[in-house]
Amino acid sequence: RFATAATRECNPQTLLDAIMYSDLMVCHQHGHAVIGDMSGMSHGLELRAPFLAHPVMEFAAALPTDLLLGRHHSARNTKWIMKRHLAEVLPDTLVHAPKIGFGYGIQLHDMIR
Repeated sequence: RFATAATRECNPQTLLDAIMYSDLMVCHQHGHAVIGDMSGMSHGLELRAPFLAHPVMEFAAALPTDLLLGRHHSARNTKWIMKRHLAEVLPDTLVHAPKIGFGYGIQLHDMIR
């Protein structure tokens, strides 16, 4: 139900538009904003999610699919345009490092505590 409402809200032009927007609004909104903020505050840290800034989100949403996914649709090529840019200033091992979760799996009562 939430994913359907989010999909209608974004007026998607493609299936990828619908998936990205509903995923952000239903799955990641809590994980990237609330959990990170609470985890940081519990350790005296002020955390920011720079890729959630409105100008960055609007830029990314306007990109054509091939720039989002790259030319080869594999895990290594996701976020292709960002990785291509970062590869100019960061080592390949960092640009293509595997994801490391932060905050997922925390039970609600532990998070509130």
